[in-house]
Amino acid sequence: MADSPTKGAESLASAGLPSSDDGGLASAGLPSSDDGGLAVVERAWSCQLGTEQRELKGEDRFASRRLYATPEDMEASVHSVHSTQGNSRQVVVGQEDIIVVLVADGHGGRQASQYCRDHLLDYWVEQAADDPCSESLLKASEASCERVHREIKGFTTAGSTITIVALNLVRGELSVANLGDSEAWLVPRGAGAPIRLTEDHRLDSSEPERARVLAMGGLIAHAKNRNGDPAGPLRLWPGGIAQARAVGDADVGDYVMATPYTQTVA
Repeated sequence: MADSPTKGAESLASAGLPSSDDGGLASAGLPSSDDGGLAVVERAWSCQLGTEQRELKGEDRFASRRLYATPEDMEASVHSVHSTQGNSRQVVVGQEDIIVVLVADGHGGRQASQYCRDHLLDYWVEQAADDPCSESLLKASEASCERVHREIKGFTTAGSTITIVALNLVRGELSVANLGDSEAWLVPRGAGAPIRLTEDHRLDSSEPERARVLAMGGLIAHAKNRNGDPAGPLRLWPGGIAQARAVGDADVGDYVMATPYTQTVA
């Protein structure tokens, strides 16, 4: 999370957080087919989509998606509109159940993280097309991040870190992509140490990111306090952001990269 003096506002967006009876993250309200919305059954890739929003500190946001890949031999095509609940919607089809979670932690205002909340997972579904394998899901994450990066730069200088976790419940695969410093951890039940799933792209922490930015001609330096002394984490200038990978941040130029770190855990 960047704590730049010029980019001090923060937003948090999350998608598809499953409920848990033993603590941890609270449910973000994954919808069921009884929730209303739009239901569709068709051949090829389809999904159940839903969003639920909550506010924390006036800026934090939650959204959810639950996805299904349709088997190739499904021939039916049924469309029914039930009802709507706020901005929630559902499209229900398929056999391979995928829960995808998005965290968009904004800086420099809420515009970037809100845009990611509203659009990134829709782009993710489009990119995943009819293939629920882990390679396809990681490519969907990469393409979706690049797309929102281009679009956000067109209307704001705000930015956002991104973490996407897609759990294929049929295959038992966890596909992860991240930009910035919003961490995801796999915590085993019972014994076993937590496993970090994401990479840290803060300039303070990542020598490879510092080297990449400097090789491009970027400026990395601490901000200065009122006495002229270095203060806070290393930052990328112009813009003053503390991580080298994010979406948006138009005032930083090409030094900030929107290609996420990815991995799959089976």
